[in-house]
Amino acid sequence: MDGKKKNTFGKLKDRERMVRKEMILDAAEKVFANKPFSKVNMREIAKEAGISPGSIYTYFQDQETLFLDAAFRGNEDLVKIFTRLIREEDASIEEVANAYIDYIMDHYEYMRMVQHCIFFGKFASQEPLGRVFSSEQVLMSLFDELFMRHTDYAKKDVRLLSHLFFASLNGILFNYGRFPSKSRAQLLGHMKKLTKLFGRLFEERQRN
Repeated sequence: MDGKKKNTFGKLKDRERMVRKEMILDAAEKVFANKPFSKVNMREIAKEAGISPGSIYTYFQDQETLFLDAAFRGNEDLVKIFTRLIREEDASIEEVANAYIDYIMDHYEYMRMVQHCIFFGKFASQEPLGRVFSSEQVLMSLFDELFMRHTDYAKKDVRLLSHLFFASLNGILFNYGRFPSKSRAQLLGHMKKLTKLFGRLFEERQRN
């Protein structure tokens, strides 16, 4: 096999591997969306992905690593969304908050995966948790830009505001994102009333 054909074959293999890996991540998210971590196993994920359980270990060394990679994939999507809203569209605090609410409501398992990795993950080293926190720092930097643009108070301690913003949004989602007697539309309506109030409080602080 000459060099050119070998290179083309290698690229095809890499692409195939990436497609298979994404398929497994999709399956993990789907399974986890309906069951808690303690009830999920690799066999169920493999069945959902349409592959053998042993094949998963070609791509992920264990279940924790699989969930961690799925969590990172969700974070990458959030970074893209917020980069566009904050840097390209100059969105308001309320608009950014609503975008976060919308994304997590559509990918609720993402938040649960991140929480599991942080609070219950059993990793051989601190590197995986370091990846989680480094990833969150990218979001914090985008939130810093948002507050520097919309409130003078941010100049005193912008990162503190970003932490408050992030914690508040996750608190809203944790408390009101799932409620058996309410429809998705009702839940979103209530949470967006809260984000509207949240945005107004920052605006009033700016005026004062």
